[in-house]
Amino acid sequence: MIDLYGDPIPEPEPEEKKKNYFFIFFEDITNIKTNAMRVLDAESEYNAYNMNRTLSQSADSLFDVNDMNGYPHLPNALQYDYFINSIRRRSRRPEKWLVDSFKSDNDLDVVKEYFNYSNQKAKDALLLLGDSELEYIKSKTYKGGKENDT
Repeated sequence: MIDLYGDPIPEPEPEEKKKNYFFIFFEDITNIKTNAMRVLDAESEYNAYNMNRTLSQSADSLFDVNDMNGYPHLPNALQYDYFINSIRRRSRRPEKWLVDSFKSDNDLDVVKEYFNYSNQKAKDALLLLGDSELEYIKSKTYKGGKENDT
């Protein structure tokens, strides 16, 4: 291609597709046991929080994950070595993470304002309130103005 001045425009180099090491590490810890972190030299790619959260979904690895949560200051390689040597070999699939069951942050704000609750108390109250009660609270805390349709 040529730009406005007649000079050739260099073709952009295709970006190297970044590997998702998370699933490689997960399979290595739970089933394969080949120490992929050392083989791939990818210690910086290990995300301890995500790995702990995913491994905690399985009942047989829950206590090991709880032990590692007590030592968040350990380097990634030590946490990985602990998991690879303490969790028994078994085929596991990463489960979906649990998400908050709240309808929206707006509902939480409305309950906090109406009852003058903290975040935790408002979350607890939202679990107890029904849809009709929540609509009543919204009508009582509505301050007017332009409504958004979103």
